[in-house]
Amino acid sequence: MTDTVRCQFDSTNTFTCDVDIGPDPSPVAPSSQPAPSAPPALDPAVSALVGSYQKIELPTPDVPYLTGSALSNCASSEVAIFLALAAKAGPLTAIAALKVGYDEGKCMAVEHNNATTAAGQAEAAADCAARGGTVTGVNGDTTFCEVQVSR
Repeated sequence: MTDTVRCQFDSTNTFTCDVDIGPDPSPVAPSSQPAPSAPPALDPAVSALVGSYQKIELPTPDVPYLTGSALSNCASSEVAIFLALAAKAGPLTAIAALKVGYDEGKCMAVEHNNATTAAGQAEAAADCAARGGTVTGVNGDTTFCEVQVSR
């Protein structure tokens, strides 16, 4: 038995294919399949360890868009705004103004994102310390906190 593939190409640059796969050359009879085995017994120590982990989600901190750090880090874009405004009106003035505005907005958005991430990490570290824990790592927006619990 052979497998076949038939494809058609239409005017919208779309391929449509049909695939016919022949039967398995050595089918397994249902009666010869082994019975499913029971799942392995769980180790109580592992269950207790895994059960002790908890995910705590904190709200995103409210960070202002316009900060001294953002103004300082985006200063080159701000200077370009004044240069674009001071330029004599011409055909490229509007395009230059749009580009400068875009660059400034992009820079401010990146600065806001960085400030929000830093504030979130600081808030998570403070929450961890308040629970009596220690920050053991940070991965992206996730802060890992280890709290010793006596049993």
